[in-house]
Amino acid sequence: LNQDAQTFIGSACHPAAAGEAVEGRIAFSRCHLQFLSPALSFEIPLAKLEIEVDQTAGGRVCFCDPGRPKEVIYTFDLQILEHSALRRHAHTRAQIGNLRAYAELKRRVKLTVGFLAGFALLAVLVSWVLGVMVRSLAAHVPPEFERQLGEEAMADLRQEHTFVQDPKLMARLTNAVAPV
Repeated sequence: LNQDAQTFIGSACHPAAAGEAVEGRIAFSRCHLQFLSPALSFEIPLAKLEIEVDQTAGGRVCFCDPGRPKEVIYTFDLQILEHSALRRHAHTRAQIGNLRAYAELKRRVKLTVGFLAGFALLAVLVSWVLGVMVRSLAAHVPPEFERQLGEEAMADLRQEHTFVQDPKLMARLTNAVAPV
């Protein structure tokens, strides 16, 4: 940005340049965006100016008039969006606001997805670590201790409940649960 002349380095495509990109300067008059170059000069009225940020081309800012779609001015200098001529004009100010809102929405979505992915990864990692820890602890429990613990639990159950040993009832119970 050349602060003295309020111009920006840019390029333009125009039918007069046979579709070739022409390097030059972008300037503003009261009501126009101007492209200035020794080979090519033209202007677009601010009232008809369409502003886009082309993310596929490295975030360049593109300016065009929908009535003349083959005339495109573009720059990689995002400071151009802060120029007072664009801020003063209601049509361009609204477009810049929409561009910023879209960029902010995209940033928020990325943050949300990032946090959700991080949380999911953390949950999977904690689950896996706890599983490894439980398997490690279970592998170190001696079989004699397990047997003794099981016998004590069965002794407590026998005191609280009656166990049926009748073979006829056992056969009926076996037939009842066989389909399951």
